[in-house]
Amino acid sequence: MKNITKILMFIAFLALIGITVFSCDYIKETEPPEYDELREVSTNGRLTITGLSDYEGCLIQAHTSYGAGPVPDKEFGLYAFDQLFHAYLDGEYVGVTENTNAMVIDGQSTLNVFKNIFGSKLYENYNGNDQDIEFHIGIWSADDKISAYGTVTINFTNGIGNGDFLFVNDSNYD
Repeated sequence: MKNITKILMFIAFLALIGITVFSCDYIKETEPPEYDELREVSTNGRLTITGLSDYEGCLIQAHTSYGAGPVPDKEFGLYAFDQLFHAYLDGEYVGVTENTNAMVIDGQSTLNVFKNIFGSKLYENYNGNDQDIEFHIGIWSADDKISAYGTVTINFTNGIGNGDFLFVNDSNYD
């Protein structure tokens, strides 16, 4: 009889844990939010990367490393894609951002640059004059595998900058 009581108490305890877990918003947060509209984010920012002749026809995107750790003089990160979209449901932003990567053509690529204030999910126009900004570059081949990582250091004037790609021989580079 003692064993049956212990088993019933153990089952009740497991049921309590199960109810607690399923009553949390955990499941809601792990499912992607629904949306019915994508709105393109406009920007004046442009980043032209040269020295890419080995990657003709590949897809490319870039970002600063500011999100990786504290940067005392920056409160934002920069991201570069061909296009960037915010997702909306019934006219309200749902915290989802989608992007399309740019393509390497004639040994170079020009990407749109967007600013993201730390702690915000919204991306916005970039038209700054930041200097010596290092971007991390990812280049994908047609089969959607990373084919190269590298960097480019940019000096911006009114959101416009250009620089030469520097290959980084490290598959774990981020």
